[in-house]
Amino acid sequence: MGDVYKLASRVLIYLGNEAGNSNHAMDAIAKREGAAKEVLDLFQRTWFNRVWVLQEVALAECALTICGSKCVPWTCFPAWWASNRASLGELVNPPPGTLAYDPLVTKRLSLLQQLHDTRYSKATDPRDKVYALMGLLSPEDRSSLMVDYTKSVSHVYMEAAEAIVRRDHSLKLLSAVQPSDHSLHGSDLPSWVPDWRSENPIVSLGLSNHFMEPYDAGGFPACKLNVVSQENSPRLVCSGIIFARISRLGSTMPEHDNSRPTTNVMKEWRKMTGLLNPIFKSNSFLDPLNYVISSPSPSVTDTLLQTMFAAPSPTLQAESHDKPKLSFEEILNTESREKLKFCGGRKLIITSNEYLGLAPNEARVGDIVAVLLDAPVPHVLREVYYGTYKLVGECYVNGIMGGEALAHLKPELEALGHRCRPYATTKSV
Repeated sequence: MGDVYKLASRVLIYLGNEAGNSNHAMDAIAKREGAAKEVLDLFQRTWFNRVWVLQEVALAECALTICGSKCVPWTCFPAWWASNRASLGELVNPPPGTLAYDPLVTKRLSLLQQLHDTRYSKATDPRDKVYALMGLLSPEDRSSLMVDYTKSVSHVYMEAAEAIVRRDHSLKLLSAVQPSDHSLHGSDLPSWVPDWRSENPIVSLGLSNHFMEPYDAGGFPACKLNVVSQENSPRLVCSGIIFARISRLGSTMPEHDNSRPTTNVMKEWRKMTGLLNPIFKSNSFLDPLNYVISSPSPSVTDTLLQTMFAAPSPTLQAESHDKPKLSFEEILNTESREKLKFCGGRKLIITSNEYLGLAPNEARVGDIVAVLLDAPVPHVLREVYYGTYKLVGECYVNGIMGGEALAHLKPELEALGHRCRPYATTKSV
């Protein structure tokens, strides 16, 4: 089907008959005006969230969208979305799958990034979560997978995971594993293989940005990375270090800002950090955020806020020291709350060496925090038996997101061709 859309002189997308305020919505989209309620009602139509239709908008040279008697070029839809997305806030969560696709960008995305971006798109057959993207892939990516509907869903997902690891030679795939992946659908997948049927709304740390790589905990490239085929369950073999174990856990932050519950968890996290050594040093290699609080010590609070904001993402980092200083209580009631998106569905952790971090809800005291080579973020592992681990999920640990945990192994890793991004010198607060 991909070739059909590529070669067509024009593709017509039919959304259905006129209904409600659909005419008003189509006019607003054509003019890139507001009318959020009417447009969002239109976006509820099933076409916008079907995975197979992505080829229509991604591959067509010219696509026209028809609803009732109205006809609007498809390019107006992502343009309207880009103009109004910021003002919509939580009104659209998750966004319609088709609107996350920029045709110019889509054709350059890897299989992993496309699977991540279409996680909320619907497919009658779960295998089509993978197969529907085949026409959007580069020839190199496409050659590593074969469409075969005689295979089970688990088999297809394992093959896709293995193809991604072998093609990318990276562990970025692990950031696609959601905490609920292996508790739903009677999944028999290995813990390192994402279940693309899962629609858990937790924001990924390692896959949340197309154009920038804010984290580089594991450097690059991966060393001694391999997928070992075993009967019905491939095993991932990789290298890394055990950085610490989880010694304390806070409550889980609500996945959406539920005001009072969110505030209560934030206050509990602050109280939890008050148990740390009052001479606690900032582990962060970034400039401290421009916030103060009387108790506990300012350095601990700065590090807590950096952790909650998952610094050093450039879009989350405080940029100016001229901004007014805020107390923790003021943070609870300001627009800064929108920067806590990485906290949702995660717990605050304190490691055995007194680093602060964010870990999946399923994390337990005693779990291992590991830095794996060529994984952009650290991961929580649970030992099954000596040398074999179950992946619990990705995590954030303040102070090691730029490769600092591997600094003591720099000569040995460089001899293997491994590199970490240069990071700033640690600064005291």
